[in-house]
Parts: sequence; structure tokens; C-alpha cells
Amino acid sequence: MVVPSSVSAPVPDTSAPAPVRRGRCLCGAVTVELTAEPFAVSLCHCVNCQKTSGSAFSVIALVPKDRIRFSGPVSIFNDVGDSGIGFERCFCPGCGSPIESRSPQLAARGITIVKASLFDDTSWLQPNEQIYCESAQRWLGGGVEGIRRWPKMAVRSI
Repeated sequence: MVVPSSVSAPVPDTSAPAPVRRGRCLCGAVTVELTAEPFAVSLCHCVNCQKTSGSAFSVIALVPKDRIRFSGPVSIFNDVGDSGIGFERCFCPGCGSPIESRSPQLAARGITIVKASLFDDTSWLQPNEQIYCESAQRWLGGGVEGIRRWPKMAVRSI
């Protein structure tokens, strides 16, 4: 997943402190702590996210890189997005849980992608977009009803 490089990350609202959100992989070896609101929560229907999640889509959150902390070992699979630019898919070497997707373009703008399934409490998550809907599973009819759909990557202001 690659966000267009012509767009810069917004400054997160710091007027009220964001709740601390914690989570872990299936085996507990990798932990995550997020201290900011995500810029976006997406349902990614790309074929590679379907394969790594074992599901019809992956729920991902674009978050400020300096407000998320991971601990524990990760293995890396080097993938290539439809833009032709490489990125890293990080996963737990013990249980295989997807952890993070690292893109040099996003990192340069202070953003990383966390797999939302890591969080212990996911009740706060509210997807606001779907990406790569052109490769969504046919039984979804192009994506989940009621959430903005993009055929490929979203055009967004972050």
C-alpha cells in the first residue's frame, strides 16, 4: 500500500490526549502501543492483503510513526505495490500475525501502517475507506456497503 507522495501528513490534534491503545500478536511475542488517533482506517482488498490476512480484506490503520511503539521480534517479507515501489510486510516469526507495513514514502512523511487486528480492543476502530475494491472478493459486491470505496489506492489528504 502506498499513499501518493504529493500529499503530506497532517499535524495530529494534540488538544486532547488520545487514549493509549495496546495490543499484541497471537502468541504475545510482539506488542504494540498507539498514543494517537489514526489518520485513516482502511479496509484493503488488494490480493496480497487477502493472502497475508487469510481473509477477504485486511483492516489497516495509517498512524503517526512517532506515536506508535512496537516491541518484540519481527520477520520481514519484501513486497512490491502496484506503483512498483517496494515496502516491507512485518509479521511475528512465532505465530505469523501481520504487524506492520513499512513504506519509505510513508516513513518520509511520518506515517506507518499497523494491522488493526493487533489491538486488544478494536471497538474504537471505524473504517472510513476501502481501497483496491476492484480486487475485492466477488461475494462482497465491490466492497462493504456504506464505506467509501476506491478502485485502487485512495486519493487522500494525508
